[in-house]
Amino acid sequence: MSFTRTHGPEVARLYEQGARIADLARTYAMDRETVRYALRQHGVALRQDRGGGRLAVAPANIAELTRAYKSGAPLVGLARRHHHCARTLARWLGEQGVKQRPRNAWSFRFTPAQEQRFAELYLAGATLTEIAREYSTDKALVAKALERNGVPRRSTWESRRLRGTEKLGHGPRMRLRATP
Repeated sequence: MSFTRTHGPEVARLYEQGARIADLARTYAMDRETVRYALRQHGVALRQDRGGGRLAVAPANIAELTRAYKSGAPLVGLARRHHHCARTLARWLGEQGVKQRPRNAWSFRFTPAQEQRFAELYLAGATLTEIAREYSTDKALVAKALERNGVPRRSTWESRRLRGTEKLGHGPRMRLRATP
């Protein structure tokens, strides 16, 4: 059953009778935050979390998350790494007074020092994926940063040569072997 506005009073009644937010979200095929929103719209006081949801974040972790986000780490990457929902993380950061960056990832710019570090790592042989993973970002953003700094992209063959592997044969069953 999908949720419509007419279900709001019913959701509120079920919640007041003891139904859990997660169960209501599953029943009405919607996000838990949407259930909470519907409950607040109907003036329902939400119960305290009894440990059935995600873990609460420790104050030290909030400081760490805030520092990481301010230094340029993407919200979704931080949320994945710390096992939290990106919306929840955004709310926590907002409570810390951190202004959220625009959602459009392509408008995000790295600091010149970060872009210089990307170039150094890439020229030293690191892959786009490795750099992206280290900075909790997308490899397409790393590629754009390298392009802005005039760093030429490696060909597939150059990448394999740097990693010490070469392709044997072609097609879906190709194998890689170490080069001597």
